[in-house]
Amino acid sequence: MSAPLSAQAKALIEETCRRYKREYDRYQKMVEQVHLICRDLVRDAQIPATTQARAKDPNRLEDKLKRIFEKADEKERNGLGTPDAFLARVGDLAGVRITTYLESDRALVVEKLEKAFAGRDGGPIKTDVMDGRAKCEDYRATHCEVALKPEHVSGMLFNLDKTFCEIQVCSLLAHVFNEIEHDIGYKPKTGEIGKEEKLWIKALAGVTRQGDTTIQNLLDALKRRQAADTSDFEDSADFLVRVRPKFPHARAFDGGHQALFQDLAALRYRGPKDLSHLLSEGYEQKAQDQLAELRSYLHDQGRKLDLDSESSDLLLMLLLDKDCKKVQGLYAGSVGQGKGRPPRIYSIAKYYYECFHPGESDVEQSDEGDDYADPAPDRMPQYNFHKMGLAFGQKIVFVNPDKRKKGTTATIAGPRKVRLRGSDYYFTNATEQLVGGPLKKRPFNYWKYRNRSLMDLYIRTYSR
Repeated sequence: MSAPLSAQAKALIEETCRRYKREYDRYQKMVEQVHLICRDLVRDAQIPATTQARAKDPNRLEDKLKRIFEKADEKERNGLGTPDAFLARVGDLAGVRITTYLESDRALVVEKLEKAFAGRDGGPIKTDVMDGRAKCEDYRATHCEVALKPEHVSGMLFNLDKTFCEIQVCSLLAHVFNEIEHDIGYKPKTGEIGKEEKLWIKALAGVTRQGDTTIQNLLDALKRRQAADTSDFEDSADFLVRVRPKFPHARAFDGGHQALFQDLAALRYRGPKDLSHLLSEGYEQKAQDQLAELRSYLHDQGRKLDLDSESSDLLLMLLLDKDCKKVQGLYAGSVGQGKGRPPRIYSIAKYYYECFHPGESDVEQSDEGDDYADPAPDRMPQYNFHKMGLAFGQKIVFVNPDKRKKGTTATIAGPRKVRLRGSDYYFTNATEQLVGGPLKKRPFNYWKYRNRSLMDLYIRTYSR
């Protein structure tokens, strides 16, 4: 049994409660803002989930503060000497819960929270997978401590700066278990838990885990039925649900999908049958290769335009491969000087054509009003192996930065492609595979042709 609280501790707890009641509106406003972001996050990503929010009931805060103080050791108590320190220790004064239909979606939601929010110090948010670590070994949830990003703290929200919120992410059935176990196992309310109750709690844990598996199987069956549906897409949400499974490695496929859906519909890609013309054998790897090549080109040209290899940008690459000029044509009358900021898709299409069809562009293009463009004075021309004197089938050697490893041979497979280990890749993508990650310098620096640096060959070709 805990020792009685000292008069000093009681006074501190009372002052902390008064302080929280004065600031309760601020925490209520915080949970409302965080809840809106979380609700839109799961909705836009088409993740089956529900969201709830609450600011801690001031009338229940006193009991929690007493429990915190009673369990703290002397060192911890010394750190709880002010109301600010005490309130910071509570952590969940502002609380949001995201309950996913699928246990497997928990990690995906956390990934999206990491992008949507900031942490206490402005860096990454703090996440804590609590599975088996709470009072009950069958507890399952991930707790995230978040703050609003600076762009979300403006106007009437100015006082939410440095205010924190705890987001709990769990499956619907895990939430059912967590709540029932908490209510039964909470001693001050119900007394000491009995042996029979423990057995039924354990049984409930098994039922909820099996239920998670059943829901997963049910929704997998739904996806298979939807995949077999060849009717036209009803809207962007239907498009996302039915197309996302075709890009299993694109965990953020919802990124930019609404605008892409509109352009696809305008170009008469209205259903799965139409998209089949884009999704030929090896399409996902092809899209990754093209995106890596375009990203390298943008870097070389000093352009600033984010491309996401885990988003619907992959499908956009395949669309541009087939209909780049048509995509540009959709916006031909709405871009240029005095016409405002061009859509992101238009800018990507413009640079895609420059990258993969150098010297062939006959579509009117202008940087006027292009907020995405950031031309550099020292642009490097797009390379072409044939212009550099490297014909189809000629061999080039990758010089590994790790001197202990042997070089790797590749053969020229096109104007900007090489054949490596039996497969064709864009040059940049092949180099990234061999280096083992993003390149710190132009890919030519890693290769030789007949003991001559490809970078030297490139400079000699394009500096004439």
